[in-house]
Order: sequence, then structure tokens, then C-alpha cells
Amino acid sequence: MRKTALTLLRITGSICLTAHTAHAAEIPSAFFVAKSQNKNQVHYGVRVDDKTCTPAGNAPVWPYWRMLEKGPNVIEAITSSEQKYFGIDRQEVEGPTVRIVLHGLPSRPVVIQTWRDSSGACLASSTMTIAGSLRRLYSVFVAIKFFSLDHLDITGWTDDGAVVRERIVL
Repeated sequence: MRKTALTLLRITGSICLTAHTAHAAEIPSAFFVAKSQNKNQVHYGVRVDDKTCTPAGNAPVWPYWRMLEKGPNVIEAITSSEQKYFGIDRQEVEGPTVRIVLHGLPSRPVVIQTWRDSSGACLASSTMTIAGSLRRLYSVFVAIKFFSLDHLDITGWTDDGAVVRERIVL
């Protein structure tokens, strides 16, 4: 079933993005993919410099599974066969910004910004194109019907906080 969802994700090129707080020198989730098939999610973490909260190294973003069906804190690595769908094709780091292109989503690059908030925590926010404009993403839901993709619901918000939604029917 996971392989079917991966294939569908590769076809659609959509993801869910949120901001999260860091632990030590990483931000555990800059964005994630949710799907109707089960509760499990693919998250993309960001390694950051602990002193500056800027992305660390040339490839600071990595994908992994949050296996919510097994428990709230169960994680698993993306397998080698899943890399072609969820793996990262390329990353470009410039200051506090990482631009990534996923193997399965080449037409939808993701821009991740990192920063330190007033309490000292490292944070990340991700953006991608929603309904033709670059928006901060809240979520992308991949609806699977039998062995095919039914639709995607992409939800985000504008700079002034207005909710924006895009449904892609496939």
C-alpha cells in the first residue's frame, strides 16, 4: 500500500508544509505529506547550525517516515526504493534558505526558510506554489481511491493570513 501511495505522490507532485520548533541542531519537520491511505506521513527535517539556526552543510534536508499507525513517536527511514518518490533530487543552500527539488515532485520546488525566534528556538517555514502563486503551505492531502489518485487538497495562506486552497483532480 505504501508503494501505491508513493507512486501516486510521484505523479501529483504535491506536499504538505508547516513550521515546527527545533530540538538541538535540527528542525524535525519543515513539511510533510499526508494521505488518505493511512495516518503515516513523510516528514522532511532540516539540520541547522545550533548557534545561528541556518541550514547546516550542503544537504541539510532529509526525509523520513512518521509511522503514526504504530505510535506517536515511531519513525522509520525512507527505503532505497522510496527514494525515487520521496528522496531529494537536489538542494541549494543560501544563507537561511534551502531550495529543494524532490525526485517525485520536480515541477514543485520547495523553499524552506529557517530562523531563530525570540525564545531562542530554531524554526522553519516552507513555501510552494498554490493556485499559481507562491504561498506558505499549511497542508497537502493526497486522496487515494482504490489503486489510483483521486485528488489533492492543498491548503495554505497568504502573507496577510487569508486561507487559500487548491484542489487538483487527477
